[in-house]
Amino acid sequence: NSIIKEKISSTKEDINNNKHTMQLLSEQIKYQVQLIENNKKHDDEEIAKKLIEIENSNNQISTLKNNNELIQKHIDAMNKKIGNKKEVLEKKSRQLLQIEAKAESNIEKNKKDLKFYETNDSCPSCKQHITENWKEKQKKDIQKKVEKQDNALKEISEELNKINTDLSNITVIINSISQHNNEVIKNNSTISSLNLYIEKLNKEITQLSKNQINTNENDEELKKLKAELSKQIEIQKELL
Repeated sequence: NSIIKEKISSTKEDINNNKHTMQLLSEQIKYQVQLIENNKKHDDEEIAKKLIEIENSNNQISTLKNNNELIQKHIDAMNKKIGNKKEVLEKKSRQLLQIEAKAESNIEKNKKDLKFYETNDSCPSCKQHITENWKEKQKKDIQKKVEKQDNALKEISEELNKINTDLSNITVIINSISQHNNEVIKNNSTISSLNLYIEKLNKEITQLSKNQINTNENDEELKKLKAELSKQIEIQKELL
């Protein structure tokens, strides 16, 4: 009887110990499952955040592309407006400057001739006397030429001023085109950066998704705990 009592007592103790072990294993499994779920929840939240960032980045890209289209239309309109006017005006300006220089030279020559008739009564070369009537006639003719040439210079000067004004306006447009082109370049650079950022986010999302698969399927600790619990359940059956 004593031996039987001892055996029963020992069996009860083993059963209690086994129950305690199973309870601990169950708690550990519960903790491990919770840990996996928390990690998955965290990864899901991170993926959601990154998807929002991708959407925002794509919206920015769309806005920048639309802006570029509007800017390009403006650039095309300005290019059409100026066409080849700059080259035409510059060529005309060079021609007028040549005419102006020639006119100024002729005026200077005529003024010298006028001074000659105003200060000489005879020809310095042949010593022939110059009559007053001839001098007056020559002076009047020269003065008419000078007056005509002065008027021509004024017209040239006005035309040059108009050309310079037009060229200044064209320069303003060209500078505006340059600024617009720089804006397009800047936008394209931003678009490239955003595309790289989106690519980076997609890689991170892929990695987070892989992490979830690996966590669910390959958590060695969870597998070990479950295996140990199964073993203890079998032991418990044998004890009972």
